[in-house]
Amino acid sequence: MGPSAGRYSQGTILMPAASSFRFERLCDDHWQALQSLFLEVFHKRVSVEYLQRKYDTSYTGVKHLTYLAFDGGRPIAFYGALPQTFSFGDKTFLRVHTCDSITLPSYQRRGLHGTLAQKAYALMRNHGVRFVYAFHSDATLRACAPLGWQSHHRMQAHRIPTGIPPLATAFHRTSLLGRLHDRLGRRTLQPQISDPNTFENSAVTRGEMGVRYSAEFFAYKDFTPNAILDFGGCRAWVRSGPGLWVGDLHFDDSESLDQTIIGLRRLARRLGCGHILFQTSPGTALNTELGSRFQGIDSWIVGWLPFDDSLPSGSWQTNFGDLDTF
Repeated sequence: MGPSAGRYSQGTILMPAASSFRFERLCDDHWQALQSLFLEVFHKRVSVEYLQRKYDTSYTGVKHLTYLAFDGGRPIAFYGALPQTFSFGDKTFLRVHTCDSITLPSYQRRGLHGTLAQKAYALMRNHGVRFVYAFHSDATLRACAPLGWQSHHRMQAHRIPTGIPPLATAFHRTSLLGRLHDRLGRRTLQPQISDPNTFENSAVTRGEMGVRYSAEFFAYKDFTPNAILDFGGCRAWVRSGPGLWVGDLHFDDSESLDQTIIGLRRLARRLGCGHILFQTSPGTALNTELGSRFQGIDSWIVGWLPFDDSLPSGSWQTNFGDLDTF
């Protein structure tokens, strides 16, 4: 399916959390607590700088619309939430991408996930957030159903081999080698970067709802090695990782897409990537064109929880670049 999405470690979510637990809104004093949760539950070492940059969504006008739980002085659970600016026609509004949902194993099935989620939702509503969404597996969407979550659409993955061994995948199996590969990615992509000010979300250009791309948005996304690149007149937003990931792509016709895939393969080989990975919404032009060339597989379920009924849900599409770790 590709990179993990909608990371969850919650147990049953309907039970009320024990009254002895303390809940605190995320703030800049919590990075070390969050570091310890990532290490203990996800077995992943992340830097304070990474967490600060990932959760600093001040470009949207709001940040830290979520909570951690503590048992005494010990951090025991977290409900990750990243505000994003959404566009539809001439209107913009806030939505939140939930991610990094963490509960220590010994505290699961004690209602922490549900309590944190409800506290976060109340905070989001107070700040004008219209809905929340996440990239789910079947299991995590079922776990969130008691909170009112619904399935919106299922994305489709297209994995294109590059003809070389998957060296980048091997590097990213450990934190240290993964960080070294990320540095290689930044050095390789940096000289080719195209102007982000003129790169629009392909969903928005089709008149659908989508994340509002802007110079501020792409500056925020700089906590990962990603860039907007030109490929013979076509423009792609890519990220270097275990493979070469394509977050969004503008192309004119089938021939220009073929030339772009050739350019992407060439770049992926330079990065040691054994594959190129697309994650697209069904019915889009890119999804259709890829499906005529490569075998696709069902990927994440995009789930959502609307806070009001005024949104035209049918016209909403997601890109790979919407993912929290892109």
